[in-house]
Amino acid sequence: MEGSIIELAFYRIERSKEMLLDAKIFVKQLNVILATIRDKYLCLRLFFYKSVL
Repeated sequence: MEGSIIELAFYRIERSKEMLLDAKIFVKQLNVILATIRDKYLCLRLFFYKSVL
């Protein structure tokens, strides 16, 4: 019984590591998306200011 509890604990630790890695990847992708949106917004603003002036 003790062996299976230890194995289960290790399995859960490995699983939580994988989930943490997935979360880190998701945050990186989100940052890229936000940076892209910000760049497009800045380009639009620049274009708008140039057309107004």
